[in-house]
Amino acid sequence: MPSIRASKTHLPTDQGFEQFYRTVYLQEHRNPMNRRIHFASNCGVVASLLVALSTRRWGFAAAALGFQLVPPFLGHVFFEGSHQSVERSSLFSILGSWRMFLEFLTGRQRL
Repeated sequence: MPSIRASKTHLPTDQGFEQFYRTVYLQEHRNPMNRRIHFASNCGVVASLLVALSTRRWGFAAAALGFQLVPPFLGHVFFEGSHQSVERSSLFSILGSWRMFLEFLTGRQRL
């Protein structure tokens, strides 16, 4: 299993999400396979929540949490070798995942 190496990027917590996204988040999501895993993971979240809401089977909502966390973590371990942004700001990392997802859908980012 690959080792997780420390990122040299410092978290600009005092400068907000936009700077975090540009200077930290995108730097830790350069590998195309990792980006695809994040995209598929967010698709799984959306699908799980839609199924949970339409069937009132709330176990699917719990599955959404698994989709949000597990595949991206594994993508970082196997394809990027790091996942320091979550340790610095969990909320910003989740927001970054969804922003990148929307940028994929709108064509601003490539898979």
